[in-house]
Amino acid sequence: MVMSMAPGVTNIYVYEAPNSSPWVDLLNAMATHTPLSKQLSCSWGGGSPDANAESIFKIMATQGQSFFNATGDS
Repeated sequence: MVMSMAPGVTNIYVYEAPNSSPWVDLLNAMATHTPLSKQLSCSWGGGSPDANAESIFKIMATQGQSFFNATGDS
């Protein structure tokens, strides 16, 4: 989708993890990967609200990152 909307984009990073991986591990990878991605999206539901995830979302916000999540299966 990014390539079709922004054909001049120079890098696309894909973060993957098995379904058994903790949600916060993947979020943390997104928040700490250098260079930082400014727009992040996810189509996988991470589960119930979690204090650790909320902390990572706050770090992302402080770093100027936007996180978009859309999941149709939960």
